Amino acid sequence: MKKVIFRYLSCFLCISLLLSIIAPVVSASESKSEIEVQRQCPTIYVHGFACGNIYENIGTDKQKQVWPMDSDTIMTAVKTAIPPIISYLLTHNYAKFEDALVEVANILFEPAWNNKDGSIREGTGILWSYPEEIDTENTIYFNYDWRKDPTEVADELNDFIDYVLEKTGEEKVAIECHSMGGVIVMSYLAEYGMNKVHGIVLDSTAIYGAGYIGKLFSGDIVIDGEALYSYLLYAMDETDAEIIVDFIFDSLYAAGIYDIVEFLADELIKRSLERASKEVLIPLFGSWPSIWAMISDEEYEHCEKYVFETAVADEIEEYAGLREKVQNFNTTVRPYKDEIISNLAATNHFMIISKYGYSMAPVTDTWKIMSDGTIDTKYTSYGATCADVGEYLTDDYVAQHESLGYISPDHIVDASTCDYPDNTWFIKDDKHSNNTDALNELKQAVLFGDTPVNIYTYSEYPQYMIRSDGDIIPFTEYEKPKINILYEYGNFMRCVREKIIEMFRNIFEKLSSVFEIK
Repeated sequence: MKKVIFRYLSCFLCISLLLSIIAPVVSASESKSEIEVQRQCPTIYVHGFACGNIYENIGTDKQKQVWPMDSDTIMTAVKTAIPPIISYLLTHNYAKFEDALVEVANILFEPAWNNKDGSIREGTGILWSYPEEIDTENTIYFNYDWRKDPTEVADELNDFIDYVLEKTGEEKVAIECHSMGGVIVMSYLAEYGMNKVHGIVLDSTAIYGAGYIGKLFSGDIVIDGEALYSYLLYAMDETDAEIIVDFIFDSLYAAGIYDIVEFLADELIKRSLERASKEVLIPLFGSWPSIWAMISDEEYEHCEKYVFETAVADEIEEYAGLREKVQNFNTTVRPYKDEIISNLAATNHFMIISKYGYSMAPVTDTWKIMSDGTIDTKYTSYGATCADVGEYLTDDYVAQHESLGYISPDHIVDASTCDYPDNTWFIKDDKHSNNTDALNELKQAVLFGDTPVNIYTYSEYPQYMIRSDGDIIPFTEYEKPKINILYEYGNFMRCVREKIIEMFRNIFEKLSSVFEIK
């Protein structure tokens, strides 16, 4: 049963994987330092993927939020799903069951689809307008429809920057960007250059992609129970639900009944994924040019070929506009990222924030790659060497590189291989979506300090920090566990399962002898 639950939950994650790249959650932590820096220009914050609600029928009496979907939509999907599930269990009519799965996915996601040419559907979008007053003492938020082509959003960002500069009388802005916001900023800088930019903070950005997106867009979907368990613990970390997840999964595994239906579950997933990819995954996520911009450089070419020449080959003319948008980003922005970031670093007001400690989305065979739960740490740090989840850099590696002074206390990350090691800060056990308010004063010092700020400037903000009880504190000491937690968890649950089965077997034998059951 455990594997069945794993597979069905993971299959759903294949459809909704990118919801994890969501709006930053304000941290409860408070600043403890006394760093005092005066802002020298306005600061604009560019958020990441799915950070603004999407509406349909905008400006009419039928206006409705469609992303995230409301409870009525979710309940409609659930009610639609229940009858075919019951019918399938009774009749094994898989065709009707598969039709129902596609219908449910359409109910949930279809309103947020783009047109097949990658353009935004008429009447849909976000609700946002420029602020009438600009408060230069606080960060100014730029909002945008995250389904759009990043190069189109870059034009919108340029207009907004001009608006802020005109309202404030300043000549430049500082920029903070998070997740996909980094892609938007790269697109802006590729088109408009550095003239209006004073400095930048790159917080957990997707500039160099997220590994699992490329895997999914090349049809490389792998379901793994251990991966799902690890990811759910990430999702429930620091909540009471973490205990519930442990209890449910432990109980399901210990029951030992999954073998009966494992083969059936495997067949259902295999038969559903191809159709789900063609009719749901690609029309939804694949129709958003923004997602294509977050495919890693090494995966892009293969993904483009797979999607347009295999997955939707019979509709290639309808998808021609989308492919043109994707290729435009690939030629006008992607090749110049290194140069753009180098120019940003030269401003001396430059900061990279990278997080680690969590596994990736459990839908590919790369789930163990070290990440912040959403984007690979090697990408958000621009090159850090990282051990996989549950593992450590080898003793030989540490011995060869430790003298450089960039290896994390837990021997998981080596920042010496980053493009900008002295400007890259790491936070362990901090999720991708957390907006680390505890670092706000450091960000301000980087952006507006009279002298350049790096990982050596402030003792309270060393290169490696860790999230602890809602706060961000220096990470200086660590005792390596003597066991591999994920491996030992599997061994432990196998023992629990065997003990419980043995217990029930003994109970049944005693009952059989009492009631003479044969």
